[in-house]
Order: sequence, then structure tokens, then C-alpha cells
Amino acid sequence: MSNIEIFENERASNYDQFVGVWIPGYQRLIDLLPNLIGPAVPSKQDQLLVVGAGTGNEMKAIAKADAGWKITGVDPSPDMIKIARTKLHAFASISLYEGTVEHLPATTLYDAATLFLVLHFLPDDGSKLALLKNISTRLKPNASLYVLDIFGTPEEMHHNLGVLKKFVPAHLSSHEVDERIERIKQKIQYISEARLTE
Repeated sequence: MSNIEIFENERASNYDQFVGVWIPGYQRLIDLLPNLIGPAVPSKQDQLLVVGAGTGNEMKAIAKADAGWKITGVDPSPDMIKIARTKLHAFASISLYEGTVEHLPATTLYDAATLFLVLHFLPDDGSKLALLKNISTRLKPNASLYVLDIFGTPEEMHHNLGVLKKFVPAHLSSHEVDERIERIKQKIQYISEARLTE
């Protein structure tokens, strides 16, 4: 798949701190994720696919909850995978793959998948749909897909970025905040909720 955004170097090493600042409620969501997904079916280990595994925050929360999932994380960034390997080394239920979904073994079908904070990096030129199709072909019938993303119309995004400014920590300078907001406006490939649903 083309148009993949790779987190490297400082962008990877600072990711956990970054999401804590710029995504209000991120840690609370991660903490509650095991409740959302729920336990695997008793008597067998269900397979969970985590697309855009990043530094492993989702996988660690689920594995720590001991919900019985066998977890596969995939991410195209070698630096992010390296951080995740270090963070998750104690969890035998987790496997990590450097690459993209289409590079995963086609022999495994998953009972559920997560796609958190990934789609907004892909343009709506077929790239978003291609990723969703690649995930779909690796899911069992009636499997759940959990999506967390940045979306909205231009007007909604303008409003939401104004709200975001009110949530950032006070230690950030107005210049840093304005610079980041501008980067979001320029770099994020957001679409409307209706388009995302489509």
C-alpha cells in the first residue's frame, strides 16, 4: 500500500508523550479498551489484530487485563516496533510484525481488530479503502472492527481544533500550540463522518 506515513527517530520515541498531550482522554481510552473489546471466548484463545500497533499501548492494556486474547500487532515503522518489543517483552500472547496488513500471513483469520489513529494519515484516494479491505479479508465472519480516528467536515474540524486548544497543557507556548494546530490542518487527511461510514 502506498502513501504510508512512517514514524521514525524522535517522532517514534516521543509518541507516547505526544498522544498524552494532543489527544485528550487517550490514556483513559486505552485503560478502558479491555472492557470495550471484552474477554476472548472461554476455552479457546481468540485472535486480535492490532493495525498500526505503534508503541504497543493498546496491546499492553489488553494483555495486562489477561482477557485471553492472542494478539498480533502490525506497524510499518521499525522504530515503533522496536519500542513496542521493549515495552511488551513480558507478554507471550503478543506477536509483532514490521510491515503492513497485506504482509501478514494469509492463513490466520482474526476474531476482532483495532484500527486506532491510522486512517487519518491516508488520503481518500483509495488508500483508506484499501487498508479497510485488507483488514476485512483477514477477519472471520461477524468479527468486530474497532476504529478510532480523526474525522469531520472542514467546519467541524475548525471547531474541534478550537476546542483542542483549550485542552492542551498550560506549559505549551502559544507558538507551539499554533504550530501544531497548523500542522494538523495541513497534514491530517480527515474526511466527514458520512464518508468514513461509507
